[in-house]
Amino acid sequence: MTKKRGATRAKYPFPFFGAGLASYFEWGSLYVWFEEPPPRAAQAALKRAIPEPFRRAPEWGSFVLHAGSGDQFINLHICIAYGKLGDPLEPDDDDLDGDFGFGVGQPFPNLEQSRAFEADIRAWLLALHRERPIAFVARREDGEAGGTQLDAWHRWSLDRFAEVVLPRWQAHHRKPPHRLVDWALREAVGLALDSPIADQVPAPVRSWYAREG
Repeated sequence: MTKKRGATRAKYPFPFFGAGLASYFEWGSLYVWFEEPPPRAAQAALKRAIPEPFRRAPEWGSFVLHAGSGDQFINLHICIAYGKLGDPLEPDDDDLDGDFGFGVGQPFPNLEQSRAFEADIRAWLLALHRERPIAFVARREDGEAGGTQLDAWHRWSLDRFAEVVLPRWQAHHRKPPHRLVDWALREAVGLALDSPIADQVPAPVRSWYAREG
């Protein structure tokens, strides 16, 4: 049993809250919280390695790198970046009446494009971790897009919520050094509250999340 547990830890070198096959509608992003803030001289090179659909609005804040689409066309950016993997999905006729957000009316990634983007995100995070150790990653589920097919990495991460996220919340929630620190904590706490470990989230954290939201 100990052997198996050790193998699992090697497979998942850091928690990734929200890991799985994600669907995106309009916006897309994630937060990378490093064990130590990368020096300013290293930040430009680290940003260049982000998969293209999330490289449009990278931003640093103390311990945290925010990578995202930067606009409301994440679905279109994925289709273009992975255009060699087939034709995108066309929007349904019912979605073309002008009553929806900017992302609707544009092509949506097909399954192979979505899987390729997910694979690139994971490869990027693992390579990043080897260079600059990561404490955790958080990516919210996009309910409008159908959510994320949460996987074993996400479930493994939930078991580490108390040891990884709660001490950082305690250290940073009152006077966060940067708004991205606050937002990264918010995404991780939100994913925990919407999971089987919701009862493990302390009352002060719940109150903070409800008040700030």
